[in-house]
Amino acid sequence: MRFASLLVCFTAFGLLGFDFAGQSEVSADPVVLTFFDENGDGVNGRGFYDYDVDSGTTTFRRPLDIGSPRALDFAKRPDGRWFATNAQTLPGQLHRVTIDKGQFGLKGETPGTIYQSVEFDPTSGLLYGNTWTGNSNPEQLVTIDPATGQIINVLGNLGAKRMRIGFDDNGNMFGFVGSSSGGSLRGAFYSINKSNGQLTFMSTNNTLIRNVAIDMAYASDGFFYSIDHNSNVYRFDPVTGVGTDLGFTGTGSGIFGVAVNVVNVPEPGTFAAGFAGLGLFAARRRRRA
Repeated sequence: MRFASLLVCFTAFGLLGFDFAGQSEVSADPVVLTFFDENGDGVNGRGFYDYDVDSGTTTFRRPLDIGSPRALDFAKRPDGRWFATNAQTLPGQLHRVTIDKGQFGLKGETPGTIYQSVEFDPTSGLLYGNTWTGNSNPEQLVTIDPATGQIINVLGNLGAKRMRIGFDDNGNMFGFVGSSSGGSLRGAFYSINKSNGQLTFMSTNNTLIRNVAIDMAYASDGFFYSIDHNSNVYRFDPVTGVGTDLGFTGTGSGIFGVAVNVVNVPEPGTFAAGFAGLGLFAARRRRRA
């Protein structure tokens, strides 16, 4: 019994980041990008994949249910729930996504409008998006009701087309041009005033992106990440706007949607067991004292 108590206690200390040498250490979360591949990687089919930025390895995560739409852009709510827009077909749609089951659940449609990009503000929980109604029309920055997929407020016109938007942890909005088909310079990176859509230019990156880049996600290392349609990964520095080509994920063409997925985080019950072990160990020590 003493051994069991000690084992639970050591487990709890390990979860809390102690190295038992008189110091504590907090390791950074690995940056793992979850993306949707329409065509598969030649071995696995259409579904969700995880790409580990540090190791450069891609893992097949989950196939999609038959009839699921093509996910153009992901948004991960602060409570961990995922949402996605559909890819370039009208009517526009917002879906609730269960990644580990490969399931999409339609929340609502927007006839005549596609959400080019969507993302939650981590400080307010509001869902933002930019609308596409044709290359000849300006894209608008809007807030969206995640329960219905409908526009709540139109905040203003964006000064560039085919924008992919994202937030850092402090609620600052940024974006870059993912495609030149709307007439804007592909790769151009901006900070965005989230109250009115006004853009502040930061960097061109005009030779960086090799194909249409889909989505943008912020990671715990302080950078934004994106993947283009042909599986090339890019990292953007929100301080300078400068992008870096990180190479090929190893999957095929047909990439849509990217979000940062934090892995190796113990379930809440595991923490509870660890703290219970600490209490049990302390109680035994008191009784023996």
